Amino acid sequence: MKKQASIILVFIFAVFVIAACSTEGESDHLTGPQTPQQGDAAPNTSDNIDNDDGEHQQDNGESQVSTDDIPQVRGVFSFRLGDVIIEMDESISHVIERIGEPIDVFEAPSCAFEGMDRIYVYPGGVQLYTYEKGGSDHIHTIAIVDDTDISIRTIEGGVRMGSSLQDVLEAYGTDFELDSGMYTFTRGLTVLEFLVVDDIVELITYRFLLSI
Repeated sequence: MKKQASIILVFIFAVFVIAACSTEGESDHLTGPQTPQQGDAAPNTSDNIDNDDGEHQQDNGESQVSTDDIPQVRGVFSFRLGDVIIEMDESISHVIERIGEPIDVFEAPSCAFEGMDRIYVYPGGVQLYTYEKGGSDHIHTIAIVDDTDISIRTIEGGVRMGSSLQDVLEAYGTDFELDSGMYTFTRGLTVLEFLVVDDIVELITYRFLLSI
């Protein structure tokens, strides 16, 4: 599964970032580290949205970070990385303050939005896809593309890369749309998708439903 990560990265980039282009643009790799930013580990929440507690299932005797005291925005899908909750459409600068600098950044001129589309790559096969809004990058897609870190799981039910379809259905129920092996669950303006091949989860994506 690890060897598929780079292929999946390119695939997702094409589907979610430059699908609206009438002609293809070349992606540029940003060389050199970005300036580190300091910040606390408090998760970001909207001032006018109620918060709810996330739940996380532990299994196989693995040490997992509890989400009992970590708020998440109610009515949408949220992603947990370590002890940080990442919300869809959140500013990437706020996220970097809490989880640190990415190991790679890719970018290309946006055809769907103004400015640049970017992918911020983190260890464990985590990729944060952004678009420009108000002069800053905001997250519209989060993808988990490999199984190098089995601690990276969904908040509900602890579904991860390599989980079974049964694990997905037990965690999220049967209210889904199915297209070519992609199981799509909708919550508010967000969707959570699982690509299932031979009954095994091989891709997980969170998406913010943008109007473009």
